[in-house]
Amino acid sequence: MPDDTITIADGRARCLWAAREPETTYHDTEWGFPIAGDTALFERVCLEGFQVGLSWRLILQKRDALREALARGVKVSLIVDGFGSDATDESVLLSPFFFDLLHLDGEDLLDLLRVLGPLTVEGLEGRSRLDTDAVRALAAAVFASHSVHTLSLADNPGIQTRGWRAVGALVQDDRVLRHLDLSHHALSTSSWRAVLSPLTRGHSTLQSLRLDHSALRPAHLECVAEAVRASSLQHVSLRHNGLGDGSAPRLSRMLMDWDEHARPAIEDIERVGVVTVPATDDLYGDESELHVIASLLHGHDAPHAPSRRHERREAIIARAQAFQHALSDIPARGHLLTLDLRGNALHDADAAILATALRRNRTLRVCSLADNHITPHGLACIADALRYNTTLETLDLSGNPCGGPALDGVLRLRVALAVHPRLKRVVFADTQLAAEGALVLAE
Repeated sequence: MPDDTITIADGRARCLWAAREPETTYHDTEWGFPIAGDTALFERVCLEGFQVGLSWRLILQKRDALREALARGVKVSLIVDGFGSDATDESVLLSPFFFDLLHLDGEDLLDLLRVLGPLTVEGLEGRSRLDTDAVRALAAAVFASHSVHTLSLADNPGIQTRGWRAVGALVQDDRVLRHLDLSHHALSTSSWRAVLSPLTRGHSTLQSLRLDHSALRPAHLECVAEAVRASSLQHVSLRHNGLGDGSAPRLSRMLMDWDEHARPAIEDIERVGVVTVPATDDLYGDESELHVIASLLHGHDAPHAPSRRHERREAIIARAQAFQHALSDIPARGHLLTLDLRGNALHDADAAILATALRRNRTLRVCSLADNHITPHGLACIADALRYNTTLETLDLSGNPCGGPALDGVLRLRVALAVHPRLKRVVFADTQLAAEGALVLAE
């Protein structure tokens, strides 16, 4: 028998180091066996790293703590971007494991990030209890690693303004970071400015910003609006912030893809091509609502009605094209593609203000107004604005009482759908839409 083996009670020869548990079980079931799965491989890499300078027995005894940490969020996985992207990428989720178990300092974390390569840093929410010093070390390591494209610091109330300044410096100077989640924070105005003001300096490459459940107030929204208009931000999520009275003017500034000095010129364009729109500028002109519904229900149409509707449609399209042509002479500013306002407290007056901004906007592709308090009147304002907008592709109005019982909003939305060149997806679930309104939209 070779000198490097030993036979124990069960009569099997094993390596000398496997004479006791837990080494014996590890030797028989894992040592030398192939590893399947990213998480299992990541666990093994961590174990190998931990055992440097320590005994393998000690590492195996601590293995349950490692697995508990892995179950809480440290894993290698495929993650889909929360703003709707269908692209996937290799990602690493960091949890309290790295701070509580390893007690990593900035240099250790930097080495870890460099080894892991391009990644997403998430799983730092709530349980990690990151404080100001920890987030400063993390920001420094993320910047030096040049490998982190997605960072989530959601729900860490222990971070103070000094820590948020470090995050702001990272946002300004990092050339790899693309997605930042700061949800579940009720920050002061000074802290929001510390994070968002660097975006207005024009050097950041950040593309998406998530500020859900953050109790945003008008002063905070002003900071967000300036950041959107002056930076490369394309996707902004402001879900569940209780935005209502006083919020719409600031939200509309996010949609201002032009400089303030251009406002008089835009208002002149609107006086000629929008405000003076005739009352009969509709697909159904002065036909009564009852006649329209009857024609849809029973298929009976008045003589020459289809041709008149076609002429009206072409007239509306020509008016919108003239409006957009006039706007094209005004220099563009900002790159906003997605604005998510789900779950706030927006009413019809807010919808009217947002509608004006939407009419003038030339960049937005996706807008979610789901789960607010918009009625048919507010829907009518939005639909009228969409006659002149040419870029929006998706509009989510689900969860608003805007589909009925009155049909004025649905009738105007039908016109917008008939003339808009890109609007292909309108989410209308749970909007009190009745049979008559469904027929209107189907037509």
